[in-house]
Amino acid sequence: MSRSVNVMEIAASPAEVFSVLIDPTTYPDWLMGARATRSVDRDWPAEGSAFHHQFGLGPVRIPGSTTVVEVMAPERLVLAAGMGVLGEARVRFELVPVRSGTAVTVHEATSRGIVKWAGHLARPAVDLALWGRNGRSLTRLKDLIDRRRRRFAQDSPNSSGLRSGDAGNTPA
Repeated sequence: MSRSVNVMEIAASPAEVFSVLIDPTTYPDWLMGARATRSVDRDWPAEGSAFHHQFGLGPVRIPGSTTVVEVMAPERLVLAAGMGVLGEARVRFELVPVRSGTAVTVHEATSRGIVKWAGHLARPAVDLALWGRNGRSLTRLKDLIDRRRRRFAQDSPNSSGLRSGDAGNTPA
C-alpha cells in the first residue's frame, strides 16, 4: 500500500475550506487529475453518498466515483476515491485552525485494486507521485479559495456602502 501525507496552511477558516472540499463541482478546479464531475447524490455529503466523476491525464478519461466514509464538519472528511478499473484510495482531510487560517492535512493511501498492487511493487515511486500530486492539489485548493475570497471582498460593500471596485465613484 502506498501512502502520502501533505500539509498546507490556507488563509481561510476551517468552515471556508471545508465548504470547498464538500463541493464536488470544484474538484476539477483544484484536484490534479480530476476532469469532470458527472453527477452528485442528492444526500451528498452524508456518509455513504457519492459523486461520480472522470479523471485522467491528457486525452485519457476514466470514470470513477467518490464515496463519503466519514464527515465531521468542519474538521474532517474521509473519502473512498474510486478510480474505476484502477481501484480505490482512502483520502482523509483534516482541518485544524491556526493563527494564519487553517492547516489542511491530506492523508492518502491506496486501498484496493491495481493502484494498491502497484504501490506494493513500486512503493517509493508511487509514494513520491502521490505526494507530488497532493502537494500540487493543495496549492491549487489554496489558490481557488484565495480567488473566491478576493471576489467576495470585491463584491461586498465596505463601511461607506461602496464596493471595493467603486472607490473612485462617490455617490452624488
